[in-house]
Amino acid sequence: MTGYVPGRLELLLSSPLKRRGTRLLAGLVYRAASTRASVGWAWRTGRAPRLALPRDRDRFFVGRGPGCDCLLPDDTVSRRHALLLRRRGAWTVEDLGSLNGTLLNGWPVVIPTEVRAGDVLTFGGVSYRVSP
Repeated sequence: MTGYVPGRLELLLSSPLKRRGTRLLAGLVYRAASTRASVGWAWRTGRAPRLALPRDRDRFFVGRGPGCDCLLPDDTVSRRHALLLRRRGAWTVEDLGSLNGTLLNGWPVVIPTEVRAGDVLTFGGVSYRVSP
């Protein structure tokens, strides 16, 4: 019985020079793809309308239901989608179990998270840039 003898392709791929080249190529492809995704996200959110947070209240409901302070007539927004709270002078956003979720700068909001001027809040399919 003879042992396994690697094929020519396997020998080329296992050589140190080819592995470095493969790693380099994979890194370049990853960087190009992530840059494209970042530019696409920035392009979409750069044109987002402004959301001015109220100065006269500490609680602000966002949704498409009748009891919300900010009514968003979009089917991707839940009736009570999110809650913005002011605590010690800082605003936080909390998702209220919405179906399509709440994003802060492209990241899902899973716990109450601080919101700052210039951040992009997305409720379902509707995005806003927070203004001071």
